[in-house]
Amino acid sequence: MTRANSDHVTDSHGRRILDSCKVTDLRIGNGRLHNDIHGELTFHSHNGTSTLDYLLLNSNDFQHISHFQIDNVSEFSDHCGLSFSIRGRANMKIQPNGT
Repeated sequence: MTRANSDHVTDSHGRRILDSCKVTDLRIGNGRLHNDIHGELTFHSHNGTSTLDYLLLNSNDFQHISHFQIDNVSEFSDHCGLSFSIRGRANMKIQPNGT
C-alpha cells in the first residue's frame, strides 16, 4: 500500500524512523488510512511545518483500524493530535459468583 506524504523533506530523524520500521516490520499509517489520504502535516510552528507524529502499525493491523485522522492544531501544542479507532471484539468471562 503506497503512502501519501505532504512533507517532502526527510531529515536524519525521519531516516531513523524509516530504518526502524524496516527492521521491525512496522508501517506508517499516516497517509494510508481513511481521512488522511494526503498524508497531512502534523507539526506547525513559526519555523515551519512537518510530519513528526505517526501511527505505527504491523502490516496485519491495518485491517483493525476503522478510523484515522490528523486533528487540527490546537492552542496548546504545535503538534496535531492523531485520532484513530480500533475495531475488535471484547471477550468477557463471567465467573460463577457474578464477578
